[in-house]
Amino acid sequence: MHKIVFTASFLMFSSVVSFSQTSNKNFAVSKTKETSYVNGEDDLYGFIFKHLKYSEEAKAKKIEGEVMVSFFVEKDSSITNIKILRDMGYGCGDSIRALFKNIKYVPAQENGVAVRSNVMVNIPVRSH
Repeated sequence: MHKIVFTASFLMFSSVVSFSQTSNKNFAVSKTKETSYVNGEDDLYGFIFKHLKYSEEAKAKKIEGEVMVSFFVEKDSSITNIKILRDMGYGCGDSIRALFKNIKYVPAQENGVAVRSNVMVNIPVRSH
């Protein structure tokens, strides 16, 4: 008798649980697409390495490391609020900031609508 009551209770509970899990009220469905450089990350780094200008002092000291840059990608693909979060000095951060003023990104999307997003990128620096 206890097995029958337990089984009946279990079946009733599981049907209630499965019903609540399939209800549309409990889940918000959202399609998102992250922001990206127009031609992909490899092309971004290729562009930076080709156009990055090093100061004479940086070249003489053969500096190596990373510069971390943060910026917003606006709905129209423009880049704003460019900040250097980690800089090695010798003008590297300023050179990278100047490059990012001319770069276009594909804006992030949420449910098919372009949205503003924040991006952080580490740029390897090798001045030799």
